[in-house]
Amino acid sequence: MSFWVFTQNKTYYDSLTYYQFISNQHKKVIKTGKKALKNDIDFYYLRYRMAYSNFELKKYIQCIPHFKALLEMNPSDEIAMEYLYYCYLETGQTINAYKLSKEFSSLLKQKLSISDKKLDYVSMNYGHLNNKNISENEDKNYITKPKSASESSLQAKLEIVDLSLRSHLGKKGLLDFQSSYFLSSSKLIGQVDAARYVFDEKNNNLQFNLVYSHLGKRNWKMSTGLAYFYNSVSDLVNHKPITNSSGQVIKAPYFTDTLFKYNAYLFSLRTEKVGKTIQPIFALSYAQLFSVPHIQLSLGLSYYPFGGMRFYGKTMLYILSKGRGTVEPIMHQILGIQLYKNIWLESVFMSGEMQNVNLDNGILTFNTADPIKTNVGFDLLFRLKKLSIIPSYRYQIRAFDVNVINNNKTTFKTTSYSNNILNLTLKWHF
Repeated sequence: MSFWVFTQNKTYYDSLTYYQFISNQHKKVIKTGKKALKNDIDFYYLRYRMAYSNFELKKYIQCIPHFKALLEMNPSDEIAMEYLYYCYLETGQTINAYKLSKEFSSLLKQKLSISDKKLDYVSMNYGHLNNKNISENEDKNYITKPKSASESSLQAKLEIVDLSLRSHLGKKGLLDFQSSYFLSSSKLIGQVDAARYVFDEKNNNLQFNLVYSHLGKRNWKMSTGLAYFYNSVSDLVNHKPITNSSGQVIKAPYFTDTLFKYNAYLFSLRTEKVGKTIQPIFALSYAQLFSVPHIQLSLGLSYYPFGGMRFYGKTMLYILSKGRGTVEPIMHQILGIQLYKNIWLESVFMSGEMQNVNLDNGILTFNTADPIKTNVGFDLLFRLKKLSIIPSYRYQIRAFDVNVINNNKTTFKTTSYSNNILNLTLKWHF
């Protein structure tokens, strides 16, 4: 393109986008700007108008390349820096926002209340799970034949306490740490003919997670996670009848309870594209849970159709191999909507055999005694300056097997029950 033609075209696009911009015709500014860029016409005020028009329309992902172009043309443009910083925050690009803030002047940092602390946030979570599993199933009689026995483990309420923190490592790294405590209640019931043996149990479980994330080239975020689990599980021991040399039963069969303690671990790798309206996610993990090796492949997409957090979603498929050729597919769907400027509502739906599936580098791992069949609910996020308040609710359908033993043969009777889980998370942002 000759210099004369370029100048003529630049003048045309400059005057047209200027008129559209001052007339608040932001969609037309964007459309005209795209035509100009397609024709290799690019200049400071064109990018300026396209960036701010997208910002006015809350298309924060679409803003980012234009604000970055402004900074390439004028690296000292603090207004463009400030808006680019907001765009990163509005699209969840924590690492990019932190990296950009390192280039701010002291006055801009003061204006935006940005500290040089490496700690990003600290959060506390309390959760309470309740159900009617015991009241609905403890009196059931599964024995229909003489000289039979049955074993059942009824999981009851669960108390959960989490402490999480996130810290920056360098300009492109994040370190997440979480410690969790679980106090579970259950009732073990063993029955031999008419005799019943009932044990009320409480078990303490611990979980520790460490996740390191690094933002690589072309906005690919790589992360690796380690998780350690300390589990204690109560179970029934079925003692066979004791006979004398003549074959007479001198002690009938009976049940006792016992406590199993074991350590478990999980290792995961994850990569995802950030800063796009559609962001692919790939993850692979290996875990040793309940002394069984688990390999999980995770494939998914995050999407922001309007370029920001006004409406967004994530769709995941987890393919879990539990050894012995058992493969379970699990679907996971999240949809979020901005209700008000600082209030968001997220809906969550999961379906499949979710026992021992893990999410987000193992931060959430369903290493439950009973398999979860369905998990639905919602999160409500309130952002009040530096404090986030997140109440949430989950409704779960779980299932357990009752072992019925007759003539040394064991059959299984499956029973379903529902859980109601309430959580409250408080997160302080530094």
